[in-house]
Amino acid sequence: MATNLQPHQGMLALMQMAAIGVVPLIFGMMVVTWHLDRQLEKSARKAVKHTLLAVDRLLDQMQISTLEAAPTVAKPSREIPASLPQALAQEQGLQDLADGNMIVQVELKGMAIWTQGPSRDRQQPSPAEFIHRAYSSKHPYAVQAGYTADHIGRQARQSMLQVLPSLALVSLMTGATGYLGMARPRRLGAAQGAA
Repeated sequence: MATNLQPHQGMLALMQMAAIGVVPLIFGMMVVTWHLDRQLEKSARKAVKHTLLAVDRLLDQMQISTLEAAPTVAKPSREIPASLPQALAQEQGLQDLADGNMIVQVELKGMAIWTQGPSRDRQQPSPAEFIHRAYSSKHPYAVQAGYTADHIGRQARQSMLQVLPSLALVSLMTGATGYLGMARPRRLGAAQGAA
């Protein structure tokens, strides 16, 4: 009892073509995601570096003005002045960081201050949103930077939409080339068998 395998072979070839074609699509999406992560991490690292410099400069200026006001103090204090949150909120260099979607947070004296203002005014950002963190070598505080989850999602969707047409074309061509490569030996074998 012989069965006809022709319809099944066509379906198998179609499935093989789809499997071969989807590989470049998957790897292309992985590369786009990796590139976006690196780009956001680089921006966060840059923002942390600039924030550390700005806050160190601000703290140094506050210590200098304190020493000038009270010349009897022999050793500069490692304590952070109480007026620092207001001074940080008014610091122009910190207000310019980032593109409005980046969150830069300065942690000091049990208080968190981020680019939108002091922590007592608004809800503190989620720790999961921070990509990069660094500590000051001059003063006792830390800075961390990151993006909101919805911003990362928007960036990922935008990147995918920009690259998807090219990836789809590459996948289609790869699948078609794979199919033709698999079909040719079968046709040659069938032609030689008929001869």
